[in-house]
Amino acid sequence: MVIVNKKFLYLPQNDSLTIQAFTIDHTAGALTPVSGSPFATASANSIASDPAGRFLFAGNATTGRISVFQINSTTGALVAAPGSPFSAFNLDFAQVLAVDGSGKFLYVGQDIPALPIYAFSIDQNTGALSQAVGSPFGLGVAGVRTDFTGKFAVGITGNTGDNHLYVFAIDPGTGALTAVNNSPFATVTSTPTKLEIHPSSQFVYSFGVDSSNKLAAVEGFAIDPSTGALTALANSPFTSVPIVGFCKWDQGGAEAFCANGTTSAFSVLNIEARAGIWLPTCWRVQNTRRRVKMPYLYPRSIEGCGTLVRRGGDFFVSDNGNDTLHRLSR
Repeated sequence: MVIVNKKFLYLPQNDSLTIQAFTIDHTAGALTPVSGSPFATASANSIASDPAGRFLFAGNATTGRISVFQINSTTGALVAAPGSPFSAFNLDFAQVLAVDGSGKFLYVGQDIPALPIYAFSIDQNTGALSQAVGSPFGLGVAGVRTDFTGKFAVGITGNTGDNHLYVFAIDPGTGALTAVNNSPFATVTSTPTKLEIHPSSQFVYSFGVDSSNKLAAVEGFAIDPSTGALTALANSPFTSVPIVGFCKWDQGGAEAFCANGTTSAFSVLNIEARAGIWLPTCWRVQNTRRRVKMPYLYPRSIEGCGTLVRRGGDFFVSDNGNDTLHRLSR
């Protein structure tokens, strides 16, 4: 699930090979289907957009095909880009998609570290993809996340016992990825399984499991803006906040919205902007049958749901168990 320009929400549906599109009413909190939605696609496992909100990319984890759409900035309607879907790149699986901060390059991970990361140049007029110079890159990671400056990408292997974060510099001209000095950087957690880069591009947070395969405390690292080197933040791992499986941030980066790892609840955590330190939980959405400020929301156990995203005063949860989209509010 991805929200574009604070106006449109796109939700891939792999079972029907479609993308559902909605406009967001930030006053009433309602979601209204975009005219023409759902839109047919050859790919619906993973989804990403460019920072400017002009193009939408959807990957197929089975065939390796990548669908590209042009986004109508007024209506949110999707139109296939010339040449879409793209399938001539020998990709096995298009599983982890990320667009760099400049909006020039798309990176596709295959969720298997033995398989390479593919990089594509994005046509700035049409969204069409062409393979970047030197791609694919055998980086030994399952996928990468990119910062919002367009300078760095960070990846993990997901292999049991590999307690490292791998940092790569992005060539601004070609999109090529090169390991920064002293990469990889060790984590306390036995196996990082997910990572997110803070909207400020100053911090990286990793989520993972310990040697007993139990969820571990979140770890945080400062990113050196010149070198990309990672340094553990004060008080990391953050043991004073709930154990969470993953988090998403509001666009300002002040709050993290997290799926709890030990209970069927969501925690909202404050982030100290200058130091990236996590502060205690300020509120939660609990597993309950009571309505939560929504005419159609009856929260139940949605632990392990697909994605949690917040925009403005609203945040949205996709429940992979029954293809339901929930909007939660304070």
